[in-house]
Amino acid sequence: MTGRIYWIAANTVVELLKDRVIQGLAYVGVFLIMCGHLIAEMSVVERARMIKDVGIGAIFLVGALAVLFAGTNLLDREIRERQALCILSKPIPRWAWLAGKTAGLTLVLAGLILTLTLFLVFFLWVETGVVLPMLLAGGVFLFLMLLIVMGYAILFSTMTSQFMALFFGFLVLIIGHMVDDLKIYWASRAAGAQITTKIFYYILPDLKLFSAWRVVSDTSVVSPVEFLWLVLYCIAFLVITLVLAAIILERKEFE
Repeated sequence: MTGRIYWIAANTVVELLKDRVIQGLAYVGVFLIMCGHLIAEMSVVERARMIKDVGIGAIFLVGALAVLFAGTNLLDREIRERQALCILSKPIPRWAWLAGKTAGLTLVLAGLILTLTLFLVFFLWVETGVVLPMLLAGGVFLFLMLLIVMGYAILFSTMTSQFMALFFGFLVLIIGHMVDDLKIYWASRAAGAQITTKIFYYILPDLKLFSAWRVVSDTSVVSPVEFLWLVLYCIAFLVITLVLAAIILERKEFE
């Protein structure tokens, strides 16, 4: 079974690397990072800091778009084009197919984030002469955050259409950065507001914990214990969403 998952993952990597959306987003990411030069020229902020901030923002934007578009289309396209029927007609369980597709997308996402982060380190060095290896740590935090978003995107794609899955995925990405602020409404007199905000607080991840600026900032320090906790936090949400996706996929009827 491991071998079959491996080949599904390898085939997924090849398909995604040929995808024009992924290729286009990679070029857009490089372009946006280079735009940091122009923005730094017009800003009164320290040049290195401006290029660094623009670059991190570009990697986050490109990574989020890539994982949402690819994650919501990962299963839907093959089901829609009947390719899934050919694969699942063989002795391959649906959960193994899901695992292979997810592993392939994870590898492509890791490669995209790593490539853009290395380019940012190189571009910052060329522009300012500053070498900032902590940008790689920021890339790791972005990768962990996007893994959680990927899990939700895949889960939604098994429940509804690609458009709606994409919409819900964007909601998770946006609300996930405001989860901690939901506590404000816990003191509300409206019972509905209390219940709704508590539900969102406990079922949605706190994506602000994975902010790359936490580790790139000169004043912020993340201990190894805290980093380990964040990795486990990411794995927990990813496993939960993928298990739910596998259960729904097992009960789904392919037309």
